[in-house]
Amino acid sequence: MSTPTSSTFLITAAAARDTAWDAIVIGAGMGGSATAYALVRAGFKVLVIERGLGELTETSDIGNHLEDPDDRMRIGRWPTRLSGTVDDRDFDFFAPLGSGAGGSTVLYAAALDRFRHSDFAPRPHPAGGTLEWPFAYDALTPFYAEAEQKLDVSGTADPLGSDSGSLPEPPPLSPRDSDLFARFQSAGLNPYRLHHGYRFAPDCGPCLGRVCLKNCKRHAANAFLEPALVTGHLAILSETEVTRFEAGTDRVEAVHVVTDGEAYRL
Repeated sequence: MSTPTSSTFLITAAAARDTAWDAIVIGAGMGGSATAYALVRAGFKVLVIERGLGELTETSDIGNHLEDPDDRMRIGRWPTRLSGTVDDRDFDFFAPLGSGAGGSTVLYAAALDRFRHSDFAPRPHPAGGTLEWPFAYDALTPFYAEAEQKLDVSGTADPLGSDSGSLPEPPPLSPRDSDLFARFQSAGLNPYRLHHGYRFAPDCGPCLGRVCLKNCKRHAANAFLEPALVTGHLAILSETEVTRFEAGTDRVEAVHVVTDGEAYRL
């Protein structure tokens, strides 16, 4: 068994090269998959290029001990170490990042809390000047409902100010957690139920940090890629690295990729 896609939807680089695409999306994580889904919904023919595998094998192993890049990619983890220097300190480690269809969301805990208005307030930059988002919080509002529905988000309102809107109620708390919740409230604190993208099926167990074939935990692959793929207007080119963009003054015209040691222009 494999997830999150079927090999039926995987395309070769040669076939991708010979197809006219309306849009090419780089990366099949949350951002890329949601974008591809939205483009397909709008009637476009879309190619998603992914560095990792299009099909991942279920495993109970979170892969902390694995060093071989191929072994790591098979369980949905970024294949190579990240290294560099920050604040004059060297680092070299395997980052907790996903690789493959669904990206890091296949491994995450599905916590999908909303932003607060204060998250978009201007902030001073350490080097001077101001850091500011190019859009306001309210610009996100029209997209929350559909995204949260696709990801089966449930939870309760944050009493300290995030614009939680109306969400489906999560399952009842266990007796232990109910007692903790009540104790927090009696101490003058403001607990709430974290917003999670879970279907809370009764036969499901914890799957943090690993690929699971069940659809209880909602992620970029089962929420966005799969419904886009079945339309026939989306294909995935996996195990492919983008090496260069070819751009004019106002748009990207093509991407250059390498797959199986061969270079292609798409």
